[in-house]
Amino acid sequence: MTIRLQSILSIALATVVMLAGTIIALHFLLLQRFEELEHDQAQQDATRVELTLAQSIQALHSLNNDWANWNATCDFVQTEDEAVRHEYIAQNLQDPTLATNAMHAVAYLDANGGMIWSGGWHPDLESATALPQGVVDLLTTRELLRTPPEAGAYGLVLLPEGPMLISSRPVRSSEYTGPVCGTLIMGRRLDGEVLKSLRQQTQTQLSIHNGTAHEGADTTQIRVAPEQDQLRIDVPVQDIFGNPAIILEFFKPRTVMQKGREAILYAALAVTFSVVALALMIQRLLETRIMSRIRSLGQQAERLAVSGMPGQQVYLAGDDEIAGLAGSINTMLHALEESRRQQLRQLESLKEQEVFLATVLDSLQAGILQLDPQTHLILDANAFAEKVLGRSREELRGRLCHGFLCPAELGSCPVTDLGQTEDLSVRHLIDATGKRIPVLKSATLLERHGQTILLESFVDITELQAAQEQLRISEETYRTIFTSTGAALVMLDDTGKVALANEEFARMAGVSRELLEQTRPHWTRFFSSEAQPGMQTMLERAHERIANLECDFLRHDGSTRHVSFTVADLPQLGWHIISLLDVTGRRQTEAALRAAHDTLEATVAERTRELEQAVRRLKQMDAIKSSFLSSASHELRTPLTSIMGFAKLMERTFRRVFLPLATTPLQQERAAEHMRNLKIMQQEGERLTRLVNDLLDLNAIESGSMDWQEEPVHMAGLLQRVATACEATLKPEVAMRVLLPAKLPTLKADPERLRQLFTNLLSNAAKFTDQGAITLSAAVAEDRRTLQVTVADTGQGIAPDILEHIFERFYQSAPGLSDAEGLRDKPRGAGLGLAICREIVEHYGGAIHVQSTLGQGSRFVVSLPMTMETGEI
Repeated sequence: MTIRLQSILSIALATVVMLAGTIIALHFLLLQRFEELEHDQAQQDATRVELTLAQSIQALHSLNNDWANWNATCDFVQTEDEAVRHEYIAQNLQDPTLATNAMHAVAYLDANGGMIWSGGWHPDLESATALPQGVVDLLTTRELLRTPPEAGAYGLVLLPEGPMLISSRPVRSSEYTGPVCGTLIMGRRLDGEVLKSLRQQTQTQLSIHNGTAHEGADTTQIRVAPEQDQLRIDVPVQDIFGNPAIILEFFKPRTVMQKGREAILYAALAVTFSVVALALMIQRLLETRIMSRIRSLGQQAERLAVSGMPGQQVYLAGDDEIAGLAGSINTMLHALEESRRQQLRQLESLKEQEVFLATVLDSLQAGILQLDPQTHLILDANAFAEKVLGRSREELRGRLCHGFLCPAELGSCPVTDLGQTEDLSVRHLIDATGKRIPVLKSATLLERHGQTILLESFVDITELQAAQEQLRISEETYRTIFTSTGAALVMLDDTGKVALANEEFARMAGVSRELLEQTRPHWTRFFSSEAQPGMQTMLERAHERIANLECDFLRHDGSTRHVSFTVADLPQLGWHIISLLDVTGRRQTEAALRAAHDTLEATVAERTRELEQAVRRLKQMDAIKSSFLSSASHELRTPLTSIMGFAKLMERTFRRVFLPLATTPLQQERAAEHMRNLKIMQQEGERLTRLVNDLLDLNAIESGSMDWQEEPVHMAGLLQRVATACEATLKPEVAMRVLLPAKLPTLKADPERLRQLFTNLLSNAAKFTDQGAITLSAAVAEDRRTLQVTVADTGQGIAPDILEHIFERFYQSAPGLSDAEGLRDKPRGAGLGLAICREIVEHYGGAIHVQSTLGQGSRFVVSLPMTMETGEI
């Protein structure tokens, strides 16, 4: 089978396999990715539904916390005075209060579980009603609601009347101290306005079904509806006791799958056309660029083989690999011819090398002698040897080395006679005048042209010996300088003994210099045992730097002097030089200064005690302030609740009774104005309620009375849920971006406080961002010590002069500055949200900081320590 036929069959087979594999991959892999994307979107919607329901339950539990931890409630469940109870009911349990707070079921129990008061609000009848019988049955049979734990119990219960959100908390004083006075139970029906609110927040058409009869109701179920064009999502919800209760059901159209099928069809058609076109192009290229040229190259090679004439070449146009092959063939032919010529040139080169070697030997500044190792006759010498010995090559060649140049006797050559492989020693040579010249000589045996020769090289060391004599004189000179200098000097040998000392050192030691050099005592003789470790360290590290130390010096008569000494290293010998300076007088001066310092330290300690007393007084004042804030906030909440309740009742009554009576344009305008005023009353009441709640939270955190319910928190899930919940509050021109890694650590913390922290940051960003995006991201720091969560926006930004104040309580930007920067219409808070964020972060030992550029946005970074990590992922 020819290569051409093989290529056609291979391309055809590869085309079929590629088309089949691509179509199968598109159908099974890409369609599966679209199904996973559709499932992920449905799962996110289910998570948002679960989070919204959890927030509704938490809101009811927070409302119950405000009522249960209140001095008035504590007095109500403890007192036997009917007048006191009647006053509490009249002030706090009227219809507007029950309706405003959606208190569909309320029950007060005393410390023994006895019912003190019960009732509720029926949203359909719009009137007060008795406690639902289902709640009464639960209180009778379930101990958890009658005597909840310290943090309370909350969740959902399935009653014969329908599902209900329920919260049970122990009744205590406003200061969260003292014994439990009783129990307060609150319930809110999961229908009507509550269900409508859930639908608005989740943007789904939720419906509720009984979950006790559904199989597999413990996890979210995502199924294809019978119509095949939408998904049915069932979100199971357990009751407060952990049993299946209800199913939250909603439907979602399958737009993602429809787009996926269309994309696969178009992609398959495009791939088919591309693969077929590519196969035709490849076959055409193989035929024109490869096969025809290979045939031409083969024909030329056959003609060259037949002719056998040298100097011929093959020719093939182009610059590709086949043309390169033709060039390689021509190169090979040229190389064969060149190889023959090269052999001739090598013979000529050998002769030139002999001349070059002789020139090199003559240029060396060392004497070279070549001898016969058997007869010791001189074979040759270089120019330097002629110069040193005062003899020409002709005089040296053929002469016996011993007795002529070498004064040694015959038979004593270290290499040829004594069996050494080489010789390197100081010897003497005899020049033409008979003078003996000191040389450093080297001798070794070499092979040259198959003949063994003894090669001797030598260097005249006459000048070197003269330099050594000068070195000895120099050493004597420096010794004289050392012994006669004015400083106290001593030289230690490598064993630590005195090798040399001058007169100043001898006078300091109280002994003569001659005795020191004769007895050569060890250096430890002159230093106390306390100073010896430091001295030893300085001797060992003297090669690194010139060290300095102060210590006591022991004289020969037993007296001591305080000295400062320096150690220098003589690295070639391993010796040390020690220079000493008597600083006894300076040490006495330092002792006087130290006494004055101690007196000053005592004065500072006295002032410190006075400051500590002032701090204790400030802490007492802060405790009084915290108690006042807690009581005042609770006392403000009761009239606020009544005001908001009556405002809603007035709005409802005005809309039903008086609004239909406004028939003229003037009356309708007045009626609309009254409706706006009522709406403003409700909004301001809600803002003041949030302010009271923030005050209570901030006071509880600062006073240490906050109930931190710490448990393992999956940070990825918590951040995703918070972002999903806050996304509904964004303006249409603002997008929410969530950038989370595949894995985030699990921290042990209070999930409600962390949710409050990141909700405050996202809400603050949403408030001041009119367009662009808000980005929530998280990552573990490079040192793996902190988890960093970042909230960035493209909003108005913060002026540099107020950045350092934004985490302070009650701080707001100046009105003039806000107006100038375009913030005139922005909602103004109480300045507590960021202060609460800082308190929560610092409670866990973390940090929060902000970066901002005016007009470009802000970036808040929360760093939580990994010491909170539980080890789970």
